Amino acid sequence: KNPETKIRDCCFIENDEEIGPLNSRLRHLITEDYKLTIYKSVPGYGDIYDRKNDPDEMHNLWYNDDFKEKRFELLDKLLHENLKAQTPYPKRVAGS
Repeated sequence: KNPETKIRDCCFIENDEEIGPLNSRLRHLITEDYKLTIYKSVPGYGDIYDRKNDPDEMHNLWYNDDFKEKRFELLDKLLHENLKAQTPYPKRVAGS
């Protein structure tokens, strides 16, 4: 097998540990080019970092108007990855 073959286009990470110094639930979406993080405890805020041009994550692009479309694109991708991560089990009984 070729190790250069891509299996998926992103990594979705759920952090639900509400203990420790952060005490916050987080969702991350990491693509080849960007890293997006949203926080349950801070609605309307997040982090977007350009992984290629800012590998040390020093410049948050969340409020940068030039990245507004990219923010919506990444949030949409995160939402769909979150839905795919949800289990369909147990099957719903009510309303059948």
